[in-house]
Amino acid sequence: LLGGFRTIEPSGLPIDASATLITGESIDGAISLSQAIATDARFLECVTTKLSTYATGRTMGESDRFRIRRLTRLWQGTGYLLPELITEIVLSDMFQTRRPS
Repeated sequence: LLGGFRTIEPSGLPIDASATLITGESIDGAISLSQAIATDARFLECVTTKLSTYATGRTMGESDRFRIRRLTRLWQGTGYLLPELITEIVLSDMFQTRRPS
C-alpha cells in the first residue's frame, strides 16, 4: 500500500521505525520524531528562515540572524502556530521594506 500506514512490510517482516538522532536522542516512530523536531531550536529557526526567504524573495544572511531569532521567539510565544509565524513575518520590517522583484 503506497503511502498508507503499515506496521508490517509486504514480506511479512515488522517495520522498525526506531532510530538514534545525531543529538543522541532515541526515537521510535513518527510521534517521537515529531516531538524531537518540535523541541529542537535549530529546526524552529530553520522553519522561520525558510519561510522568511520565501516571503521576501531573498536569501537570509548574517544581517538577518537577529530578526530570525526574534521571529522564532515570537512564534514560540504562540505555541508554534504556523499562521502566527506567517503573520509575524508579514508584519516584520524585512518583509514590509522588501524590494519588489
